[in-house]
Amino acid sequence: MMSPDLRVCVAQCGAYEPGLLDAAVRECLEPIGGMGAFVRPGQRVLLKPNFVVARPVEEPCNTHPEFILAVARGVHEAGGEPIVGDSPAIGTVGAVARKLGLCERLGAAGVPLVEFSRGRHFHSGLGKCTVTIAREVSEADAVINLPKLKTHQQVGMTCCVKNLYGCVVGRRKAFLHLVGGGDGARFGGMLLDVAQLVRPRLNIVDGIVAMHRGGPIRGEAIDFGAVLAGADPVAVDTVAFHLAGADAGAVYSHRAARCSGARGACLEEVDLRGVRLGELRCPRLEPPAIMVPLNFSPWHILWGWLRHRWRTRFRRAAGAGNPT
Repeated sequence: MMSPDLRVCVAQCGAYEPGLLDAAVRECLEPIGGMGAFVRPGQRVLLKPNFVVARPVEEPCNTHPEFILAVARGVHEAGGEPIVGDSPAIGTVGAVARKLGLCERLGAAGVPLVEFSRGRHFHSGLGKCTVTIAREVSEADAVINLPKLKTHQQVGMTCCVKNLYGCVVGRRKAFLHLVGGGDGARFGGMLLDVAQLVRPRLNIVDGIVAMHRGGPIRGEAIDFGAVLAGADPVAVDTVAFHLAGADAGAVYSHRAARCSGARGACLEEVDLRGVRLGELRCPRLEPPAIMVPLNFSPWHILWGWLRHRWRTRFRRAAGAGNPT
């Protein structure tokens, strides 16, 4: 008998209409116990979307705002207290949320928005480095991972495991690119270790509109029409990559999962629920035409740090001049 941890459910959904989304999320969670199997009344539940950069909702580089709100409603219905948080690669959580038109809607729903700040240091054995996981992650009672399905010009494809890299605090992400980015196996192993440190209670994939031929920012939108859910991020990635027609061995995090013997890294190990994979008509996601090296130069890191400091000072000055 397969472990319940390796159950992955797939549901069809072709649009970001609230009613359709609520139904798709429920359909995806029902075969694995429903939201109540992952969220207890009174628990503080961190929703971790993919917030990469402030771009309009028509460009599918971020988790869709309606998708985030649908999951937040599900958490509320289960008696939990959802919060939304991330540490974007470029800019701030607030800037991304404002561009997506999400700030006021989260406020109206009583869902706080947080920027990951200081964290706790952990050693990544596979990555041979130290990672700093945001304190907001460790302080939450549960983490629900909400990745956007995309191809990625540096690591092949991004879904559940890669999205959890956003739990590494701020500038530390760029530094890890510098020290480990030249070695794909080491970097993929570090991504896998981060996912195991974060230990999301649940992963729900926004695969309604995916991104391909580029990514994680400048790819092309493609109607994919699927929502996936499961407790194990590696197992959910396995199904997502299969549906996308991806060479899982070309995805750094998944190659590391297979090499390390992680459970759920092969489709035969996954306990599939919901819509049969053969019944889905998901298109193949075409890989990026050009792959970009993982490692950033010291100049990129310095420039990012200076830009972050400038933005922080500007926001503080603006706040001081406009007291509430």
